Amino acid sequence: MFGHHGRRAIADASTSFEYAIFDPAKAGAGVVFSNDDRTVYCPSSSRALSNIGKLSGQWYVELASSGSHHFIGASIHSGPWNEAMGNDFGISVGMYSYQGRRCYSKSITFYYWGSAATHALILDADNRTVRLWHPTEGWKSAQSPLNGAGEIFVAVGGGVGYTRTFTLNAGQEPFSYPYGEPPQGVNHGLHKIL
Repeated sequence: MFGHHGRRAIADASTSFEYAIFDPAKAGAGVVFSNDDRTVYCPSSSRALSNIGKLSGQWYVELASSGSHHFIGASIHSGPWNEAMGNDFGISVGMYSYQGRRCYSKSITFYYWGSAATHALILDADNRTVRLWHPTEGWKSAQSPLNGAGEIFVAVGGGVGYTRTFTLNAGQEPFSYPYGEPPQGVNHGLHKIL
């Protein structure tokens, strides 16, 4: 069991967690769900968001993707996604991968993703942004926070002209920690207590 305060720990017998999955109500056209909604197939420019959002705290998740030319980040949008929203970086921040390694967005510019098959992300609700791994500088925050109020959600999507599959591990399985464990104080997993 993953603890609530940034360390892995055994929860007491009375504590139950619901771990984040992808939400069909927060997905763009053509997104296909499988694996109990932990896996999504995203057509070109379509997005899918997690079912659990946060107003505070920092939350570590891992995402496996089927290739480059995709988006991994966060969004405050809570309804169905459409292509026009992909250009609105007031409601979406993160990184677009390019040719497997190089990433670009209006919020994080040309950071290198690295060669890990599993990508790690910290959903930073305290600062309304995401933190992603930079190979020489460690965990880096997006330069511009999300605009507007409301919970922020993990967001994934295929790049323009590319379809991609993503699998979310929000703590349902042991983490692989491709860049080592996240900083102290970060919750290991995206979950809520039932």
